[in-house]
Amino acid sequence: MRILTLIVISILLQANWSSGGEDAGQSIFADSHRDAPAVSYESAGGGVIINGNYLPAPYRITVVPDGIEVNGQFVPQEGFNDRGRRNREPQSDIPFAARVCNRLEEGAWLLGWEEGGYGIMGEARFMDVVATLESESADNVKVEGLESLGSRWIRRADWRELVARWDLPASIVDQLLVAYQEEFAADPELVAAIGAPYRRFHTSIYLLTVFGIGATVFALGTLLSYRPIEKMSWSNVNLSKDATHLVLRSVILLIGLAVLDLVCTTISAQTTSFWELNPLGAAALHSPFVLGAFKIGATLMSGAILLSLRRYHGAQVAAWWLALFCTILAIRWVTFNSMFLA
Repeated sequence: MRILTLIVISILLQANWSSGGEDAGQSIFADSHRDAPAVSYESAGGGVIINGNYLPAPYRITVVPDGIEVNGQFVPQEGFNDRGRRNREPQSDIPFAARVCNRLEEGAWLLGWEEGGYGIMGEARFMDVVATLESESADNVKVEGLESLGSRWIRRADWRELVARWDLPASIVDQLLVAYQEEFAADPELVAAIGAPYRRFHTSIYLLTVFGIGATVFALGTLLSYRPIEKMSWSNVNLSKDATHLVLRSVILLIGLAVLDLVCTTISAQTTSFWELNPLGAAALHSPFVLGAFKIGATLMSGAILLSLRRYHGAQVAAWWLALFCTILAIRWVTFNSMFLA
């Protein structure tokens, strides 16, 4: 009995000693974890703008839960945009804070908004941002220009906030603008050679727009003054002078507006913003000669059919509506061409 009692007591003492040792070990580990210094990096390059406010260098990048802190400003890791670096080489083995520090050292800029996105923008792209913000354009024009830079992770509201709070020091602005001008500086003769075709294009568009305005006003006035007013079946024959002259006027308008459409299509096809909806015209768009032959041939054939059937009420109504459709198309061309005059 005594031996059994001694065995039980020794087991209880061993269990208490083990639990106490574990608690002590956990306490020591917790204390050492609390006392461990936070991992941080330092960078004197690039720049940081958070919520439209510029943070001056140098930058202390500290690792915190779910992200980093840059000079005390929290930057989340989730959703962080760094496509420029990610496309060049894999960065999965490099800590997030180290990646940000490396990009800043390369001259990149960190942009972020509490209600928007966070990410890195390369130095060349940020010079475009500075050039846009330092221009004398209106604020809404600046926002449009910033959106056109292609940084889709930055919302329009974020650009608007940056425009409103723009406070980058003048010394940094001057440095970036000088680098921007040096990067895009070109030979004056080359600039003149490139600009000459554009000036000819601009002059052609201007003259074509003025002519199109006059043509559409004349066509619209003619169509409103001479309309098919008889109520009869399309197969009925209408030999009145006004009805037959209506077809002739409409065919003349069709041919004139078709020529305007051909010229506008040929000129606009040289730009990147034009899309030919007519599948047959789109197939012939690569050759102005083929395109012109197709459009003029189709117009003359249509006009000949309408003139041959001009005695029928259906041809008179069809000619009027076709001329009206071409007039509306010409108005659309005038609007489209005027965009190139801005």
